[in-house]
Amino acid sequence: MRKNVIIFHLECLSNLFFKLNMELFPNLAEIMSISRNYSNFYVNSTSSLMSVSDLLYGNEMTFESSENFDNLRWAPRESNLLDVLHDNGYEIAGLGYPPMWRDELNGSNVWVKDGTFFWFDNYSLLMNKAAGVINSGDSFFLYIWDQRSHVYYDDEYKLEADSTTDRCYLGFKLLDETAGDILKSLRESGNFDNTIVIGFGDHGNQFYSHGFNSGFMHATLPYIPMIHTPLFIFDNSGHSIDNSMRCTTSLKKMILSLLQINDTIDEPGGSVSMQSDTADTGHVFSKNLFLRQNDMIKPYGRINKGYSVVNEKYILMITGDGYELYNHKVDYINCFDLLNLFTFDSQGDIIFKSDDYKTAHTHFKVFFVQSELDDIRSNFLALRRAMLTELENRLKMIGCEVRDKPLEDAIRELVF
Repeated sequence: MRKNVIIFHLECLSNLFFKLNMELFPNLAEIMSISRNYSNFYVNSTSSLMSVSDLLYGNEMTFESSENFDNLRWAPRESNLLDVLHDNGYEIAGLGYPPMWRDELNGSNVWVKDGTFFWFDNYSLLMNKAAGVINSGDSFFLYIWDQRSHVYYDDEYKLEADSTTDRCYLGFKLLDETAGDILKSLRESGNFDNTIVIGFGDHGNQFYSHGFNSGFMHATLPYIPMIHTPLFIFDNSGHSIDNSMRCTTSLKKMILSLLQINDTIDEPGGSVSMQSDTADTGHVFSKNLFLRQNDMIKPYGRINKGYSVVNEKYILMITGDGYELYNHKVDYINCFDLLNLFTFDSQGDIIFKSDDYKTAHTHFKVFFVQSELDDIRSNFLALRRAMLTELENRLKMIGCEVRDKPLEDAIRELVF
């Protein structure tokens, strides 16, 4: 008997918020206690629509040639997960509550080509529809997206809170209750043991800790609290922790593998993106805006544009202002740019500014010993090489050739 699939789109839920506020998530904690949990899962994008596209196409390049979100340019290089499942006899259902303020999902070729993502303005109607799918007797793929954990989306329950802060917390509590209601319906149907249940955070939020960015709380630079989110997969194999690197674009291949379905309609050429085999490369690439996208977001103003590449210890960011490097194992929220300790030589290598720190406190000196400085340098050089290679490949894929100038200069000119 074929396995069903339920995906919980965990809006705005970062690992940091989840772990600091576990009391809000009893239902997610319960299903995660019997699931495989991925400790090194990072999203490839810092906005919701990008994350859905990354998941369904298994590729970040689907909309990369777009210049803004109002006119998305659809250029798929791989099949949509939902089309593959539909061709294999699955009933596809996407259900969301409350309705998106602008339905970018159905208007952008992200969802299944012969279907509609349904938005509900009544929670009971969503639950009735979900129960109908779960009890249909057909093999199903059910995507649940509760948006109330987003600061923008309210309903009569969320508005019961007295302040914006309380409403935000209540939104996450309601997100968890939705997961609990769906799982209850699944258990009552008798389909629980035959269903793969997946939950992933689409991105985190930042409360202006890295600049105001015209007021945006996400779609901002891909620092660790923005891109390190929960991922769990329940498949009746029991509780475990998987420490391998995974990202949003990994999920399509992971889901098809669990269902033992081959993706036979990939377009020739596939993807040259590093995302195609994240576990082997050991790093994940993330962005907040498309390559062609201007950092002026009308009518709001400027939002910092940047790209990051992260491994198990470091995150390297590139923006129009240059590079930033953080050790996210000890500096999770990315406050101290390690490159401040170094100077660049004429070859682009970094050299520790030892004279500047001769009188530093012992705390500093016992941490930044030579082996640590060597580790920083080697990781910076490796991540920069991966970053530049990835951006060069992406520029070529959208028709921007890098010619007759140093690669870093060309990327700054073409991207920023």
